[in-house]
Amino acid sequence: MIELSNQDDTLLVDNDGVATVYSQAKANELFEWLREWRLNEAVLINLPAYCVLDDKCLRNIASILPADKESLWLVSGLAATKIDTYGQGIIDVVSAFLRKYNIKTVLYGKYAVSINNRNQSILGYLGLLDYFSKH
Repeated sequence: MIELSNQDDTLLVDNDGVATVYSQAKANELFEWLREWRLNEAVLINLPAYCVLDDKCLRNIASILPADKESLWLVSGLAATKIDTYGQGIIDVVSAFLRKYNIKTVLYGKYAVSINNRNQSILGYLGLLDYFSKH
């Protein structure tokens, strides 16, 4: 059985039903990858890094893990212009990160559940509580 040891950990379930713990440490690592990417983008256009994307947006990306253009719309702080301009770069960074940890495409929303007081009811509602208690 998979155990979430930290209240900030998230259980990710991919399209094959494989579950992976996405820890806050991993989210912080991806945030740093995104900051480095953002700095490179800013240098190319000769603007401060925050003009590309602010830290809050990068943290949202690190939380949501958008691996395709459609999932970028789930990120608070990304509007159409930013998605058109930087979307592919974001996808490339996130995809490289997911490959590093062998995480397949994540099913968004209903399967990415952060551990908190509501977990059992959320998992139960989704019909996953029995599944995860057996695996």
